[in-house]
Amino acid sequence: MHPRSTQFAGRTAAVFVAVLVTVSFAAGAAGARAGTDSAATVGVSSCGTIDAPGFYELTANVTNATGDGCIEITADRVFLRGNGHVLAAGNATGAAVTATDAEQVSVTGITATGWQTGVAFRNVSGGTILGNTVSDAAVAGVSLRDGTGGVAVTENRVSNASTGVSVGDAGEGNVVSGNDLADLSNAGVSVAADETDVVDNDVTDALGGAVRVTGAQSALVANNTVRGGIGGVLVSNSSGVTVRANDFGGVDGASVLVEGAANDTGDAQPSARPSWTGDFDGVPVGLFDGALVTQPVPETQVANNTVANGSGYGIVFRETATATIAGNDVTGARDGIRVHNATNVTVTGNVVTNSTDDGVAVANATGNVVEANRLLDNGDDGVYVVGSNNTVANNTARRNADDGVDVQSAVGATVTGNVASDNGDDGIYLRGVRDAVVRFNTVRENVDDGVDLRGSTNTVVRGNAVCLNRHDDLVARNGSRANSVGPNDC
Repeated sequence: MHPRSTQFAGRTAAVFVAVLVTVSFAAGAAGARAGTDSAATVGVSSCGTIDAPGFYELTANVTNATGDGCIEITADRVFLRGNGHVLAAGNATGAAVTATDAEQVSVTGITATGWQTGVAFRNVSGGTILGNTVSDAAVAGVSLRDGTGGVAVTENRVSNASTGVSVGDAGEGNVVSGNDLADLSNAGVSVAADETDVVDNDVTDALGGAVRVTGAQSALVANNTVRGGIGGVLVSNSSGVTVRANDFGGVDGASVLVEGAANDTGDAQPSARPSWTGDFDGVPVGLFDGALVTQPVPETQVANNTVANGSGYGIVFRETATATIAGNDVTGARDGIRVHNATNVTVTGNVVTNSTDDGVAVANATGNVVEANRLLDNGDDGVYVVGSNNTVANNTARRNADDGVDVQSAVGATVTGNVASDNGDDGIYLRGVRDAVVRFNTVRENVDDGVDLRGSTNTVVRGNAVCLNRHDDLVARNGSRANSVGPNDC
């Protein structure tokens, strides 16, 4: 598990929080009814409803519970501590603990087994779900819904469940951090709410994606460790999502998939961010200020992730506009990075090695930039490009099994400043290309040709350093015509 972080991309995410507040409750609160002062702790030994503010703790296990749920919290400012006691369902439905229409609720240290959901918050503003253990949950280990906002879900353990943590039709400013989520038939974390942070979690063998973000704006997915399962971080129809510094290993399918995310980075949107502060008796205190701050929607970014030895594509952007893929280390994928039917995507500063197919593949895409990447020892091409007005610049493509740079069926491509050497076929290969520019590249010691033009027209090939290739340094064939080919000597 990653060391715990407290700040991501300018957001404050101090997530070790509970929602105790040191106030004096009015007569009729739980402590007063117990015949003690307002700070007294009330023992709970069976299922029931908590309808007054106060401090509560389980004093015994509850086994073979029946009915729809066990503990229902309907009051503000409730702190429920489980002390490791078990809430076990017999022939029961619902959630082990549910909080509804409340503010500042904390549920900690509960062990829940056999329920549809372990802990469920419905229309809760501010709170913490901390250090609980949930198993055999048919719906979710933890669920936030119905406008719940400003809640931290942290350091819980969920196993043998459908979804680990579900942030559904919730409000903004929820944080999912430091959880251990394993053996899930659906997603590790499912997010459908804006301004949700998913950080520092361990997700193992989630069959519906480690983190799934759907229809959400400005979510952050950072510093998570993903092992096994089907799909890593899956983002669909969302904008301004950041996927950063995650560690993927042995994922079946794409480690990162972004699709249908079109950004308008000029639009400013109101967003709510929680403010976390203070502690009580060694337990952190969380307060949600609910303030709205207007800020522009950032572009979607996938940056500084590590992807190793998955069976599918490493990072995929599909039907996406205006995004950046930067600084990732991808090894042993199918295509290391794949951009398909996308516009204005920048692929920069990545290291892609030992892919079974291409290092970077740009297919049926327009106006994208592939620059300053290291593409080494891949099973097909270093860079493969199909589409219009794409740029391949300042990359190093070496020891790839086929071509260093392969541009096909393209219009207006720019290939400049690249180093293509020791590749198994051509250094730079252009087939069916027109109106392209190939300049200032270093192309040498490739097994076949240096620069190979096939059926390409109106293309400029000048000022390159092309030499020591096994066959031709530069060749034009198969109907290539009207090209401007100038000095290209080393």
